[in-house]
Amino acid sequence: MDGDRVMTMNAMLPRQMPEILGTVVYQMLCTRSCVEGVTLKNSLARVNLIGEHVDYCGYSVCPMAIKNSIIIAVKTILNDVIKIVNTDSNYGHSYKNNVDQLRIEVKPGEAPAWYCYVLCGIKGVLEAIPSGQKPVGLSLAVTGNVPQASGLSSSSALVCAAALATAHANKLDISRKGLANLCAKAEQYIGTQGGGMDQAIALLATTGSAKHIYFNPLRSEDVQLPDECVFVIANSLSELNKAETHHYNTRVAECCLANQGLRARSRRTRRRYQRRRDPVGRVAQLEIYVEKKRAFEDGLTEEKRKGWERYVKEELQQGPWGISFRIASGKIRPLPGNDVRP
Repeated sequence: MDGDRVMTMNAMLPRQMPEILGTVVYQMLCTRSCVEGVTLKNSLARVNLIGEHVDYCGYSVCPMAIKNSIIIAVKTILNDVIKIVNTDSNYGHSYKNNVDQLRIEVKPGEAPAWYCYVLCGIKGVLEAIPSGQKPVGLSLAVTGNVPQASGLSSSSALVCAAALATAHANKLDISRKGLANLCAKAEQYIGTQGGGMDQAIALLATTGSAKHIYFNPLRSEDVQLPDECVFVIANSLSELNKAETHHYNTRVAECCLANQGLRARSRRTRRRYQRRRDPVGRVAQLEIYVEKKRAFEDGLTEEKRKGWERYVKEELQQGPWGISFRIASGKIRPLPGNDVRP
């Protein structure tokens, strides 16, 4: 990653940055020059094409990475201290503490400080360092162009970039897939019980492709996007910090409970089949099991359809684009020859 890209993302550098971070990294960000001992690590934002947030139930998803990213400049320092600063003056709070005193403090009902997500990535890697190896001190400068709390997973991008920087500084030999698993668990230190989609696409993305990502175990395959396909990503400017309220974790719990209830039906039938000894009875029980399994899968499909229907009827109809948005969602058809624009 060259300095030019860093500079295109920078906001005004705070005046106190040299004192907090050290003049080496500060000069690098100002002059676009590569400085000895400083490494840049970046993590991409993402959009989810299909699958919603079923990753926290273990189901597959299909996201793609976008160009917006978080970049962290990291340099090792001699004392056992972690220093974190943001190059955007709007994020005025910096962080400084000893490595062995790293704490992630989130108050109920309040949005976490931005650096708490960086600390999640650092903490996850530090816990993976082999026993007997002493963690190094770190000086980190954070910059990026991912809108905050806008649904592009700026939080996971922070966690992944911090994990990459910390792993590099501590010379930890870990694969990208291993780091994605690590970051998925580490981000839960912030309080949200999310899945692993955001971290996986941030670290496993390939140019020109979306990713079909599976879990338990984590694996992925490229989904080639058509050359003529264009995705329009619009920012509604409505922000939502998932860690600020209990709503996200409530949805995770509800989905997991519903999933267990549906699955229990097919499991009971399967156990009855396994207990049958006579061939005729086993065949009959197998047919019942197959029917129950199909009903389980159909139930999931139907719930997804109902969810989409509710989204179209209740949310899109109330959207600011009115009739044009309803046409785009397939609710009504435009009159022939009419060029309807939002």
